[in-house]
Amino acid sequence: MLIETLRRHWWVPVIAPQVTALALIIYIAAWALMIGASEIVLAIKMRREIKGEWFLILMGLASIVFAVLLLWNPIAGAAAVIWLIAWYAVVLGILAIFFGFRLKTLRPL
Repeated sequence: MLIETLRRHWWVPVIAPQVTALALIIYIAAWALMIGASEIVLAIKMRREIKGEWFLILMGLASIVFAVLLLWNPIAGAAAVIWLIAWYAVVLGILAIFFGFRLKTLRPL
């Protein structure tokens, strides 16, 4: 069904690239929102198992802020998506490194 729809409407990205860009921005924002919510839920559920779960909560909040920035103004988000993704990757990478160091201090099972 999806393949057939794509075959019938192959011309949409060619005729209306703005629509394609907007759909991509919304897709990226939805992905970041789901990742952020999952990270926060995981941190809350693993509160008793690990120390430093607040790094995971910060990672989730960074993902949600990234999604909100993209959805706040998707047209401007399309123009600045490269910068938003770059800063998101830097902030999330730093938080993930600190979270990894905190996990390294856990005792093995």
